[in-house]
Amino acid sequence: MNLQPTFWISAGILFCGLTLLLAGFRPLPPAGRSCRRCGYRLDGVADAPRCPECGSNTRFAIDGDRGTSTRRGLLLRSIGAFGVVLGVATLLTPSLLDTRRLAITPSWFLVNVDARLMPLYGTALENAVIAELAVRMRKGEVDDDRIASLSGDIVDSLGIDDPRWNAAGPMLLWAWNADKIGWRRLTDGDSIWPALRLDRDVFATIDRIPLVVRTDGRWGTSAAGDASGLGIEMDLREVRIDGVPIRGDGTPYDERWSASGMPAWDAATLTAAGVAPGECEIEADIEVRLKDARPRGGSEIAIRRYTLRERLAVGTPPDPRH
Repeated sequence: MNLQPTFWISAGILFCGLTLLLAGFRPLPPAGRSCRRCGYRLDGVADAPRCPECGSNTRFAIDGDRGTSTRRGLLLRSIGAFGVVLGVATLLTPSLLDTRRLAITPSWFLVNVDARLMPLYGTALENAVIAELAVRMRKGEVDDDRIASLSGDIVDSLGIDDPRWNAAGPMLLWAWNADKIGWRRLTDGDSIWPALRLDRDVFATIDRIPLVVRTDGRWGTSAAGDASGLGIEMDLREVRIDGVPIRGDGTPYDERWSASGMPAWDAATLTAAGVAPGECEIEADIEVRLKDARPRGGSEIAIRRYTLRERLAVGTPPDPRH
């Protein structure tokens, strides 16, 4: 049997704790004097300087009527109880942190214990708990109030571009589509919003600077099936090159969340007179609007403003004569 060393350590702690706990409850004789160390009755050898059984000094003998409430008994019980608690905890912890047990974990434990302890778990176990919660929700094993509460807690805990989104996204979007959480609750958190950045790997010249906006991969995950009613619009509001505002042929972006994900957005092609070859800093103010695009949905729209910054290498245009 190949058991991990932690099992044997935990079992040893538990055994020692039980032994000490039981030893602490050992009763002493009901009357007379007894040896403090071994409990030997000293009635017949009252004048003896030492205990005939263990050799301890009889000056420290105790009266038998103190029984199990002696200091020694209390100490043994205290140490034993601590050992039992520590042994049980160390035996159960590996099982608690094993993702394989989630499939057979009762829903009440998953909702009331695992969901509350998720911030203490590692990312892998946290993702597994969220995924299992989503399965139980779909099966109707979690009541509506707990779904709303759990979904809200997860929305609050996730940040923008959060790696836990791959597990949490499908659950949150399902809860929204099933009207378990509202639009405002969904969009108040950071996790539903895309993480945007300017693409610096573009060919830019002093008379033509492509402005390409890329997003994270969350808009192309398997959650797209649940998010078919979620739309996104983006507009380029202002662009600044080295702090100087310029105009560009901005192209609005308007898409529904689909299985193909959100592609790169060719937001504009900039023409900036006076830009010298070399590196320049580009700042782009973008307005992002999430909208409820479900057939049965309303006209809800949530808006956020992004300011993206990137340094681009600007070259000279090729000579048309060559």
